[in-house]
Amino acid sequence: MKHVFLFCFFFFLCCNLAEVNAQTYADIPGPENVLVIYKLPADTTDLLGYVSMAIMEYYQQARGIPGTNIVPLDNLPSSAYNGAVQVVQAGEVIRRMGNCSEPNSNQVCDNLAWQYFEDYIAAPIRNRLNTFNAATGKYFYEQIRYIVLCKGIPLKIWAQDPYWYKWGANVSLDGLLSVLNTAGNNNPPPLSFYYPNNNSDNRKSNPYYLNYNSILTMEYRFLPNAFSNNQITLSYLVSRLDGETLEDI
Repeated sequence: MKHVFLFCFFFFLCCNLAEVNAQTYADIPGPENVLVIYKLPADTTDLLGYVSMAIMEYYQQARGIPGTNIVPLDNLPSSAYNGAVQVVQAGEVIRRMGNCSEPNSNQVCDNLAWQYFEDYIAAPIRNRLNTFNAATGKYFYEQIRYIVLCKGIPLKIWAQDPYWYKWGANVSLDGLLSVLNTAGNNNPPPLSFYYPNNNSDNRKSNPYYLNYNSILTMEYRFLPNAFSNNQITLSYLVSRLDGETLEDI
């Protein structure tokens, strides 16, 4: 825990230059503006869950994050939908199993891997964001700007093969969470972004990709729903506390 935390912001799979939105002049964020997500250990043998919880506890203490801003994901099954979706690669990838996702397959898979994301990850996070926080007198979606994911939360969805090519089917979870639909925005549901067409580029431009001088002015601090283009509106900045081992993090 002695190393500096590495925050890796993930939006969709590209960072093309988008139109610069108006300045926000937002105040400096505090602990109340951060939502921390971790994997709750499923049982005493769930090492990844205990690592995730240890990271959450350290970060919460170091940053003074309120307990109400901590969201445990207590149901991340390693296999779902009768085995059609499995969490593989040490808990990092949500993969659609079967012939359609095998290398060199020309088949088109269904969206079950995305459905896993909706059912087990997006839904509980959305529920917290849509909850009224009596301590602040606001709904969480009114106060949260940043979502921090602890090691143990999957990194990406592998819904179809070849993995590197299917831009509308294989995506970063962080990107989907940055546009998560809640009662506080007009974003479409995550599954609406699923686009398995083999011959089309469905990548989204990042509307928070500002020019260098604009970032230096500090007039563009992030606010939910303040940065958009003709493709998406960003509701949250999403980062991770992740690494090979607990000591690395």
